[in-house]
Amino acid sequence: MDSYAPLLERTRVPQPSLQKFAVISIFSKLRSAPKHLDSESEPGRDAISQCLHSASPPVVDQSVRELCRLVTNSHFDISRALLELQSALEGSDPNFVRLFVKAIGFLVRTEFQKSNGEWRFTSTETHPFVKVLLCRPEVQDELVQQVLLFIAQNKRLGVVEVCEFLRPFLNYSILRIPFSDSSSTLFARHLISSMASLCCSFPIGAMPVLKLLMECIKYLPRKNSEAFRNNTYFVECVVDAYIMILRNLAGRGLMINEAQLRGVELLEIILSLCTYHLRHSGGNEPMLELAKRLLFVQKDLGLQYVPEYSSVILSIFVILIQSELEHEQLSILKIFHFLLKWKRENEYDIDKTAYVLSEELLFIFPVISLVSSPSKCVKGAATDLLVALEKLLVKTLVAPTNELAMKGGFPPLSTPGSIAFRLLQHLWFQDQYSLSGFFFLNFASGRKADGKEMLNLPRSWASQLRDYSLYIVDKRKSSLPLSQSQELFVTEMPLFLSAVAGVLVMHQSLGSAAVDSLAAIGVMDPKVGVPLLLAILFYSNIFTRNDIISHDMLLKVLGVLPSLASHSVMIPLIVQTILPMLHKDAKPVVDDGLWWSLKTNGIFDVRSYYSSLRESPDIAFPWKCIWCTKAPRRACFFVWTAAWNKILTCDNLRKRGYNLPSWCCMCCCNGESVDHLLLHCPIAGGLWSWIFQTFGVHWVLPGTVTALLFSWWNGLGRHSSDIWNTVPACLMWTIWEERNHRTFEDVSKLDSHLLEGFILTLFDWSRAWGFSTSTSIPDFISSLSLISHDVYS
Repeated sequence: MDSYAPLLERTRVPQPSLQKFAVISIFSKLRSAPKHLDSESEPGRDAISQCLHSASPPVVDQSVRELCRLVTNSHFDISRALLELQSALEGSDPNFVRLFVKAIGFLVRTEFQKSNGEWRFTSTETHPFVKVLLCRPEVQDELVQQVLLFIAQNKRLGVVEVCEFLRPFLNYSILRIPFSDSSSTLFARHLISSMASLCCSFPIGAMPVLKLLMECIKYLPRKNSEAFRNNTYFVECVVDAYIMILRNLAGRGLMINEAQLRGVELLEIILSLCTYHLRHSGGNEPMLELAKRLLFVQKDLGLQYVPEYSSVILSIFVILIQSELEHEQLSILKIFHFLLKWKRENEYDIDKTAYVLSEELLFIFPVISLVSSPSKCVKGAATDLLVALEKLLVKTLVAPTNELAMKGGFPPLSTPGSIAFRLLQHLWFQDQYSLSGFFFLNFASGRKADGKEMLNLPRSWASQLRDYSLYIVDKRKSSLPLSQSQELFVTEMPLFLSAVAGVLVMHQSLGSAAVDSLAAIGVMDPKVGVPLLLAILFYSNIFTRNDIISHDMLLKVLGVLPSLASHSVMIPLIVQTILPMLHKDAKPVVDDGLWWSLKTNGIFDVRSYYSSLRESPDIAFPWKCIWCTKAPRRACFFVWTAAWNKILTCDNLRKRGYNLPSWCCMCCCNGESVDHLLLHCPIAGGLWSWIFQTFGVHWVLPGTVTALLFSWWNGLGRHSSDIWNTVPACLMWTIWEERNHRTFEDVSKLDSHLLEGFILTLFDWSRAWGFSTSTSIPDFISSLSLISHDVYS
């Protein structure tokens, strides 16, 4: 150390030029010094460290330059140099941060070039860029610039090698977001957007970088709405870069196939994000718009439909089943219809791929279920799609058995959609009694497979599905609790399995069993009732076509109607459906005979007799305040049931023969009835009072839910009642959810937390439909009072 002490002392003189000269002298001596004094010795390392930790800008600047020169000339080990710079960076003045980060970036680029692109690290923590990122927040802006320089200067060695080097750093930058402050999110946004923009400057070699960015998107956090907004920004950056690169490549006629395959991968990632965020009201709309942009730009550029889009279609199938918001359903239907038309217009035209069991058939039952949507747009889009799907289904039905084949074999099991399609293919083409179908149902339901049953009494998959659904129905009737797997089966699987069974209805040998399984699902899940009724009409129309006529299957399909009537709410709909079919061929003149006095035409029908038996309501039904509001369909269905006094409160359960005390678990001081629970319970009354106070309205709650809904509709005027009309469904849904949590899970919220949950739900619903432009809950609450003020002023 004494050998360098005089030179180190000169670095403290006030003249910057003398300070720089002293640093140059120190490093010159390090190059020529004997081994016990060179850069690898303890005195040499200590001299380098003191220079880098100096408080003088000229000394630090010159020391960094000289250290980089030492490494470049192979006089100093790269790992040691990075360690010295890292140490200096951690304790340096903020003004020196950019200098040290630039030096580390320079050394990383130099070493990568020396290794011909093969430099790697054993763990993520040892990556130099990760170490820099962990030092301090001030490094982030310059670190992004060094990453871009690394890509730009080393892409000649191979963009794939560059991406492999950066992969641990990018993955770490994404994975640390949930565990650090907001600065990590801002850094990730800056990094990904900058890399996406850089790709546009070299489109021919940009595909590996885009693939790296797409793989990083898979690790984005998905725990809340804020994370989803950030994810949307990340995806939008990558989509914009991809579109620009694709336009460039299409204009040159280069790498079109590879670019389209990257587009398919990007679409699958976007749709996978949608499946994770279906619970965030309205959150999927931006993602779906990005997916449409990706598809439309390829069609506009004249590109061909590629078979890999089948995986995209299967992902859309899953999202359509899970989505409950009408505007999302409309977007999904448009995307699917676009893909279907695109497929027809080129070499993968349906006519040219005759007799191929295609994945589009899985959409038949979900699309039928949307024909009953209260939204005219969704209903129209679903009807148009159903016409195209009917043609495809008929083509499958009339195909010779020995000519119908799979395209490309079984799909890989990577998504729920691919599982459904592979199951459909296996059941359609393979032995219907094979074990694969049973094991899938076993997986879906959580039951243990009975080996003796499988070996001695083989049954088709549809028969197993029917028996298991009826088993759950019987278990409910006997008041036995369902297991967690059975509850999941009832809540998550009916529409999914109905889609598979809906295609098997057209199978020559499995059709009858598939109809029975659909009937059993309809008994198990009342929500499937209306879609199943529409499906009966759909299949009845097919089985009466001149080219298909099948009286046996027609009778089998119509035989499902009695099972649907097990739900009392379905009886009027069934009667309305059957009557036109019965009267279609009736004679206009009635001969002498019996006359039914309850009908003006004298013809007996079940509906009139049913109406005479039940007590007529005192008032008309408030259908507008239920079905014309922009609330999720399940909430509207619940309010509709509550208005008919049919929800399973204690008093209604006692009417059905259950012996239990009538006790309101919300207030713990009154009997539980529909009107008490949703209107007059002190807990519900507190929420209603908050609404009236916030809107500035003086209101006396009516005695019944029906009377409230009648008086509520457009209470603030025709153009100011969008949020107001949504309040009853939102509030009653909140009360019902809390009641069920207390009853079945023994978990309760404080009144203040219940109010917060109600306000948040109302805010999400209003934002999803564009009724409010507020960006925060306080602004939203303030806007409610302004609405009523505008009306009454």
